[in-house]
Amino acid sequence: MVMSKMIFVTGFARGGTSWLRDCIDAHPDIAKIPGEMVLFRDIKDRESIEQAIEEAILQNNLNAPFYVNKAPANAPYIGKACRLFPESKFIFIIRDPRDVFISHKRGKRKWMGGKNSTVKGCMEKIEKYYKGYLDARDFHNLLLVRYEDLHQDFNNTMQRVYGFIGVSHSPEVIQEVFKKTNFIAVAGGHKENRNSVTRKGVIGDWVNFLSFWEKWWYRTNKFWKNFLDTYGYSWNPPTYKTILSAMKNAGVVDLTEEDLLSLRLNPDSPNLLLLHDIDLLNTRNACKSVLETARIEGELGIASIFNFLPLDDQRYTSAGENKIIRVIHKIKSLSPRASIGLHLNAAERFFPAEMEDAGDDHTDMSKAVAYLHKQIDAYAAHGINFRVATAHGYGRAKKRPNNRDSYVFTEELEKRGIKLFDTTLRGAINEQAGVSIKFDDVGDPLHINDMPNNGAVDDPVTYRTLPPGCLIHFLTHPGNYDINRKLTLGVRLIKLL
Repeated sequence: MVMSKMIFVTGFARGGTSWLRDCIDAHPDIAKIPGEMVLFRDIKDRESIEQAIEEAILQNNLNAPFYVNKAPANAPYIGKACRLFPESKFIFIIRDPRDVFISHKRGKRKWMGGKNSTVKGCMEKIEKYYKGYLDARDFHNLLLVRYEDLHQDFNNTMQRVYGFIGVSHSPEVIQEVFKKTNFIAVAGGHKENRNSVTRKGVIGDWVNFLSFWEKWWYRTNKFWKNFLDTYGYSWNPPTYKTILSAMKNAGVVDLTEEDLLSLRLNPDSPNLLLLHDIDLLNTRNACKSVLETARIEGELGIASIFNFLPLDDQRYTSAGENKIIRVIHKIKSLSPRASIGLHLNAAERFFPAEMEDAGDDHTDMSKAVAYLHKQIDAYAAHGINFRVATAHGYGRAKKRPNNRDSYVFTEELEKRGIKLFDTTLRGAINEQAGVSIKFDDVGDPLHINDMPNNGAVDDPVTYRTLPPGCLIHFLTHPGNYDINRKLTLGVRLIKLL
């Protein structure tokens, strides 16, 4: 009887088994049996396995319509298990083998060392796991899930999973599960923790850590080459340029600064609002990346707004004031449709990130306001006059004063004819659009929120199917990295329309 309530999660080691198990467990009708029950290596009889499960349920004081346990080590034997327990549910998760290997290679747990830290040794183990799936793939009680689908299309993937199990899968249920289990919530926003079960949780991290020889190994290994082809794992991850090119080819309309200020959207096509917050110019590579961003956009004829910090900001000072001005003029020559905005940072100098909430009536607010006008005047002296500003975030969150939420800055900017996007323009243009989609590279990976589909970000078809009149708000920080790099992907939230 207990076996009809069981859900067994298995698959590639470092392939998302823990995450998938936790997503299943977050459903109100399902309880997790802790630990990893490696039950199917040496199956003697049904009774001994049933007894082990019943004892685990009793020991953990569980009582639910369904129970879930995960154990990657069950993967090679899952065919035997499916045959012996046709009433149980088995879910097998696969992942890009290059990312699986990097998760072993970068992980710090003892079992990840030795041959598991070499591409050949790690993949020999994972090959045995995958062959377990091949032995079981025709059984009705087995479901295959790709880690990448769970990561980039959580709603639809979990509907498949819950439908297979036989529990409710309304949008409200899945939304609550996502809140509890997404990587922003459980793994520090995709920042690498080499000691954690959830090391980083991005797609495509192999582009950062796979050596030339390791790439060659995958390209020449017949088994894994066929696997990559079968499941659509490409050697060409998206780049900033390929994403913009896809949007351009799909007829997405790019918004100018004037369009933004007028809240003017094209009702017959998707609209792109492209903003760049320039947080760093102290290095040669930072300047090079900012200018390369402008070159790409100029080549494609796409409008954007480059938002600059104060000329005396510590992230700019070693570059020198004259060089920063030269960079701005070069941007305009490379991309004639680019505009220059202010990256508002009046608060950071006087109210550090660690300072407690002090409200907007703090005595130093007058100094911050004076500094705001000083920085505007410094740019105006070089003939650069702002019409739009964005707020620089520096770790204060909702504590006041801060650049975004202290409305005195919005008021002072408006006295100078400048609109603060975060407080004045964003809400208004989002309301005008109805459907608003957000792309950003905060924290390094590309994050996509509120997409109505799960199409590839560098495929024009993805954008052709977006609702007419919708808005894509794309925020980047090109001074922080090489703009031509291949992108890793953070968790993507698909909006149910």
